[in-house]
Amino acid sequence: MLELLSDIDIPETLISQYLPGSYAGVRAGTVAPKADALVVAAIDRVLADYYDACE
Repeated sequence: MLELLSDIDIPETLISQYLPGSYAGVRAGTVAPKADALVVAAIDRVLADYYDACE
């Protein structure tokens, strides 16, 4: 799936609807609207929650 979407910019409307946690990063320019960058951003958010819980 990532290979099929690798060359496509995901529209911001879809990101805001289905990946609201990544939308702010896309709007700020810190997350590219690409499938692989969105996956990494989602994983980073989850890991940050675990990190905060362990402190």
